[in-house]
Amino acid sequence: MGKRVLDFADGFSSASAPSTLGVVTVNNSIESISASGTITLLSAGNQMLRVVGDGGAVTASSTPFGTTPPSDGTIIYLMGTSDTNTVTVSFNDAADGLYINGDAVLGKYHVLTLIYEENADRYIEISRNF
Repeated sequence: MGKRVLDFADGFSSASAPSTLGVVTVNNSIESISASGTITLLSAGNQMLRVVGDGGAVTASSTPFGTTPPSDGTIIYLMGTSDTNTVTVSFNDAADGLYINGDAVLGKYHVLTLIYEENADRYIEISRNF
């Protein structure tokens, strides 16, 4: 089905549509992002998404997850998969934007961790490993 569910207490499971905070849905595929394109969120819960630039280095949309937000408190682990075809996500203090500590260029194994905050209607940076 293209995704796995990781429950920190029990390891990988085949459960679908997780609803608890201890579960992360992992997308097994790598999403190719076009210039000014958006990144597709999974349908449920906390999630890990892998991205690569479509044909080269790209900058995603200023609202990189589109305008249909996830549930309040959703945590997103956004991981780059290429040092050549990087994906840049930019600071944007506007509805559905990223409130992050400067633009983030996602190269191979770079992970940006975000939380969606419904009252602010923003994805707020928790951490990055680069």
